[in-house]
Amino acid sequence: MADAGVYGDSGGASWESPCCPVCGSSMVRLTAQRGSHAGRDFWGCSRFPIDECPGKIDIAPAGVRGGQPGAFAQAEFERRRRVHRRQLRVLLPALVALCCLLGFGVYLVAMPYLRLAAGVPALMVCLVGMVAVLRLPPEALYWDKGARGERRTAEALQPLLSRGFVLFYGRQMPDSRGDIDAIAIGPTGVWVVETKNLSGSVSIVNDRLFVKDQLRQAMVEQVYREAFAVQQIVGELLAPAHTMVTPVLCIHGARLPWFHQSVGGVDVVSGGKVAHLIGEGPQALDAPTVQKVAEIADRKLREPWSWEGER
Repeated sequence: MADAGVYGDSGGASWESPCCPVCGSSMVRLTAQRGSHAGRDFWGCSRFPIDECPGKIDIAPAGVRGGQPGAFAQAEFERRRRVHRRQLRVLLPALVALCCLLGFGVYLVAMPYLRLAAGVPALMVCLVGMVAVLRLPPEALYWDKGARGERRTAEALQPLLSRGFVLFYGRQMPDSRGDIDAIAIGPTGVWVVETKNLSGSVSIVNDRLFVKDQLRQAMVEQVYREAFAVQQIVGELLAPAHTMVTPVLCIHGARLPWFHQSVGGVDVVSGGKVAHLIGEGPQALDAPTVQKVAEIADRKLREPWSWEGER
């Protein structure tokens, strides 16, 4: 994603521009002027100069047919953060007064025992209260963590472009508000990749997935549903090659089993090994078929903001 605030206009808004994934306004084509993405074009929200709307959509390089890694999760995080800030603007005076009142109460209680040092625990209570008030809720932080994980997966998949793969990111599930994190279409077949950014250890027992000793089979079922949805769309083109869409669960942050594992027909792999898993399999599709499958998937699996723009 381009660095915010360091870009120049690259053509302005047009009827072809997408809708902002954060606020729904039209977008303008811009070019990053500095930072790690200097020179790259992207869509920026037309309302950024007015209310600093952070909505951005990356204009992907050749081989990546639209979609920004983590766009769905990032948009949800930005929405929740904006809601949190609006709530703070309304409630902040009352919350500050409450923290001060609690601090003063602690000061009065501590005064007979600590005398001159009674202000220390009172100040600590005020500071802790303010941190708790200003901190984003866990639900918003969850979406931010997910978006960062999806961007890490995109970086890991990038070498596949040189091997004839086409990559899609953030495509909408048919008849659902959920999205598919990544789809890789290439010589080894069609792969649907669901990303999870976790902590702790991952284990597979009796064909069931556990994270920190808690059953997380819903992750497996999620990526399986996504792969099945893609299979319904491109299955006819894959039938002559006797291949099917392969579901992959890519996990960042957590400790995975040392050897390659699968659960319920879903490959479980770390971000460092996902490109190897996808790229080193036997050849199943020739180049023309890869392009045909990519065209069908591109047409049938829309980007989330394209659905929103038609409502």
